[in-house]
Amino acid sequence: MTTSLNTLVAGVGDGGRVLVVCTGNICRSPAAEFLLARSQAFGPGASIESAGVGAVVGSGVDKPMRAVLDRIPGIDANSHVARQITPELIDSADLIITMSTGQLSKVHSMAPQAFGKAFTLRELAHLVRLHGRALSLSELHARRSTFPRGVSKEIADPYRRGNAAMKKSVLEIIHAIEMLTSVPAPADQLAVLGTKPLTVLSSSQLHPDRVNPYMLQLFKALETHPSVTYLQFSWRTALRGHIDVFHSHWPDAKVEGASAFTRWKRRFAFRWMTRRFARRKTAVVQTMHNLKPHENQSATNQKLMANFRRLESMRIAINPTTPHDSGAPIETIVHGHSIDWFNTYSKQTAEPGRVAYFGLIREYKGVLDLVQTFIETRESLTLSISGHPNSEELAHKISTIADTDERIEVTYGYIEEPDLVEAITRASLIALPYRELHNSGAALTALSLNRPVLVPRNESTDALATEVGEQWVIRYDGPLTAELLAKSVHQAPEIIASGTPDLSLRDWNLAGVQHAAVFAEAAFRASMRPAKRSDGA
Repeated sequence: MTTSLNTLVAGVGDGGRVLVVCTGNICRSPAAEFLLARSQAFGPGASIESAGVGAVVGSGVDKPMRAVLDRIPGIDANSHVARQITPELIDSADLIITMSTGQLSKVHSMAPQAFGKAFTLRELAHLVRLHGRALSLSELHARRSTFPRGVSKEIADPYRRGNAAMKKSVLEIIHAIEMLTSVPAPADQLAVLGTKPLTVLSSSQLHPDRVNPYMLQLFKALETHPSVTYLQFSWRTALRGHIDVFHSHWPDAKVEGASAFTRWKRRFAFRWMTRRFARRKTAVVQTMHNLKPHENQSATNQKLMANFRRLESMRIAINPTTPHDSGAPIETIVHGHSIDWFNTYSKQTAEPGRVAYFGLIREYKGVLDLVQTFIETRESLTLSISGHPNSEELAHKISTIADTDERIEVTYGYIEEPDLVEAITRASLIALPYRELHNSGAALTALSLNRPVLVPRNESTDALATEVGEQWVIRYDGPLTAELLAKSVHQAPEIIASGTPDLSLRDWNLAGVQHAAVFAEAAFRASMRPAKRSDGA
């Protein structure tokens, strides 16, 4: 039988059978059994049972865990009786969920044939998040190597560790179920656990004149989540307000400024903020948009950033290929799509032979190289450059070359969204010849508007192509050539006519659920660290 989570939801035959496993079958596995049943994660027809690899046979739920579960509406923990796992139980289950890798190994040793249908709860949740619910369990098993690096597969064992450990274990189970279902946990679950919404301060603000689609969609995804109050950045809140978690996006921007006085003020405020977070055990979650700053930092700024990074409780990668070089655990939450965001704007018909670049214009993004390469095409092609240059010198270099070829259009400045959609959809191909490309919001914007992208080949772009469809991500090795540029733009109309890229794994509702789980874990980790005074540089 080929079993996917979706077929379990549909209740194929008599309904799917799910076996939840821990050690004693008196804490984590009964909690997960009851919570999975309440969530209907596998549909109302699924049968969910539990057992232990070293069960306290005949015992009920451990008293501290029962005290937690009894407060959750719809759960009767008094009905549970612990039992020992057997090969027969393993064989009869469609899906086996353990709380730890050690328990998973014991299941495998008892029944090697269960290898492809047994997962830890957190492992299963992350694989479903990365690959969707439609895959069979054997297909999810084949993708186990994609589990995020540095992320624990375990639900912490709370046995004999006190009430706080019991609550933490239950919250970890709840957050894993949120990832399985893409639905926030019911507010009543969080309320009875004594869990108040976390106050999370973003390092970003929403500028009405320059909206970042990524940030606005993240705010929207979190605004209705019952466990999070997500705030826009203000120095007043950062330095004087109550904050449980600080969500950092581009921290180096907080110490930059046009004048020496502005930079001094911001550095002073940033240093004070870092010290305050250290004293108050404020969790810091860093979203890794870039592997390193695109501009060189001064020695002072480097020291400020180094001290700030010591406070990181968790990191968020928006790309599954992000390397992990920090002591902080890393969670992968992929960059969401912009399909819904651009739905209200009118789209243009793609013009054959038209290439476009859009976005911030910086040296590393290779716009000057693109212009020089395009001139060499000598064909009836057109090139559109739209974006804000980060220096007058770079803008002058680009304009000087572009002015020699009437096929090239250059528009400098921040682009209003209707104009951005027009610029992208008029083109047949979006060229992004970055010298360094790890996370590209521009690529996802283009794909969300059904336009193929031309990008350098690396681990990140290969992964993107595998996800959305190979034809939509045209990759090249070495320098971009005129021949390749012309060939790619001529291929583009056929790609556009073939359908749409697959962006189904980049849903913003799921991203909101995942962020909330990371914030909860980060807050717990920060509460465990000793309060200290950071030197803040």
